[in-house]
Formats: sequence, structure tokens, C-alpha cells
Amino acid sequence: MHGSDLPEYRAIDPARREPLRLGALTIDPATRQLAGPAGHAPLRPQVLRVLLALADAKGAVVPRDEVAHQAWDKRFVAEDSLNGAISEIRRALRTVGANPAAAVYAGI
Repeated sequence: MHGSDLPEYRAIDPARREPLRLGALTIDPATRQLAGPAGHAPLRPQVLRVLLALADAKGAVVPRDEVAHQAWDKRFVAEDSLNGAISEIRRALRTVGANPAAAVYAGI
């Protein structure tokens, strides 16, 4: 995934985002928290950007290159970095009481 080979996607800027509600879940970019029925889970900045890129797609399939480009702002990203962020999102979803598989249908 080299920056010059990618189509133009906008980088995610969590500082400019309002909290996002998806069913019983709330993503709060200002506090970098995911909230759900069972509580809250903190999110690292890159993990938050990946989650926002997926949430913005509203359930549509998002190519890995597009997610990486939006979350890492045109920098080269190893597959392990994106895989690790997705794993952290799944853990956070379980922590807040959401089923990671069901969350896909809710737009995450």
C-alpha cells in the first residue's frame, strides 16, 4: 500500500467529529471512547480512526487500502497494523456489550 498508488481518500480527523451514535453504541472521538450497554472502552488514536472509517461506510464493504489510507493519512501501513486495529475494535465491542459480528450489520 504505497501512498502514490492509492486513489484519493480523505484522512479521518477525529478532532473535528461529533459523537456518533450507532444503535446502542456511541463513538466519542473527543474522549476516544466507545460506549455501549455494558460500559465504556478506550480506543487508541489509530484504532479510533479505523473505527470511524468503517462507521462512515454505513455497512458498505470498505477496501483495506481505503481504511488504511483514511486512518494513517497516506503513510505506508503494514497489514499487521490494520489487522491489529481491527482486533482491538472487536475486543472493544465485546467489552461494551456488543456482538462484533452483529456490529457489521449496524455499520461498523
